Amino acid sequence: MPVCARESARLFDAFPRERACRKPDRRTTLGRPALRRLALGLALAAGGATASAQQLVVTEDLEIPAGWVEQWPDGVFVQSGTLTIGAGVVFELGNDAAFRVRGTSGGQIELLSTAAAPVTFRPLGTSWNGIELDGVDAKLRHVVVEGFLSTGVDVRNDAEVLISDAVIGPNSSPAGASTVVGIDARANSTAGPFPSVRVVRTTVGPLTGRSGASGSDGNQSARDADPGRSVIGINGVNLTELVVVSSFVGPLAGGDGGNGFDGGNGGTGGTGSGGTVISPTGSTGGPGGNGENGGEGGDGGDVTGIRFGGSTTGDARLYIANTVITELTNGKGGNAGDGGSGGRGGRGGNGVSFTPVGGNGGRGGRGGNGGSGGIGGDAGIANAIDVQADNAIATIAHNTIYDIRAEAFRGTSGEGGSPGTGGAGGSGGDGIFSDGSGG
Repeated sequence: MPVCARESARLFDAFPRERACRKPDRRTTLGRPALRRLALGLALAAGGATASAQQLVVTEDLEIPAGWVEQWPDGVFVQSGTLTIGAGVVFELGNDAAFRVRGTSGGQIELLSTAAAPVTFRPLGTSWNGIELDGVDAKLRHVVVEGFLSTGVDVRNDAEVLISDAVIGPNSSPAGASTVVGIDARANSTAGPFPSVRVVRTTVGPLTGRSGASGSDGNQSARDADPGRSVIGINGVNLTELVVVSSFVGPLAGGDGGNGFDGGNGGTGGTGSGGTVISPTGSTGGPGGNGENGGEGGDGGDVTGIRFGGSTTGDARLYIANTVITELTNGKGGNAGDGGSGGRGGRGGNGVSFTPVGGNGGRGGRGGNGGSGGIGGDAGIANAIDVQADNAIATIAHNTIYDIRAEAFRGTSGEGGSPGTGGAGGSGGDGIFSDGSGG
């Protein structure tokens, strides 16, 4: 079926640009097994794309009919041409895979989704890496993006993107070291080119950051815990325009900091050597080892509803209106580990026996110092709207913000370890005429 000639305006341009009428020589579709209708391992006719059992790479115009299920363990890459996606299509992508559209090389997408039949992006396994729109003009209407690892929709460079009537979230079970972001827009360079993003009637959340790993036995750096990961609903850094209208952001929860590991106890000092005929008094026992310091608790993750960093050149426009931001919970600081106890001093050496005067016993060694308790982690910071750009032209009006849980949640500091007790003195030697005294 030919594609009709029409004018297509750039999303934010005042003057539309002509989109040439095209009639592809052929239009390809993905074959399916009759029962599951999956795209795995099927060759594509007419060269509109290349496919293996793992990845779909689009290089010419390609249409996926309504209602089909696409499973691609290694993701989808729209390199050039237009990928047209019918209503109700489901994309299931594997771990470490993404749905990428590269506008810089001519890649485009067109969604025919509706409110009754949205296009859904979800994991084939436990998670996937989200949608990446690099320098492409796109309209993501009536989409569901869920089960992603760190970023739901990633907008890069001079892309102009409209996200409307969409649901971004929840993310997958928190994992990895990255901040979790529902919609992330930024230029790859501070010099641009910069993206523009509009978000309309869209829900972002729930999103949850990973809690930090607790410390473990080992040196001091191993005993210190990792911080919890931060969460941002909509993040705009190095962009010219961010518009959020009639949308809903939340709930968002930063990850808790991990707990510090307790310091180890000091060892017992060595026993002093016994006296000799030449030196009848036993030697002093060795000192007990010092207790190790407890590990520090990890800081809790920050949580931000909408963050705007603007651009490094020229003015940057921020417009937020009729939007609800709610249920933002900062991460708790992790508890610190206790210091280890000092070790007991070593026993003094025994005095020599069977001499005219028995040798005196050696003194016991001193106890080791207790280790210091670690410092509890700080709680994360909760922000509903964070405008960081000095050159921002911001309009923030008629929004509803509530239930921002910026609670302290600082982790408890560890207790210092107790000092070790002194070692027992050595026994005096048995002399022929008189015995030596104990240590």
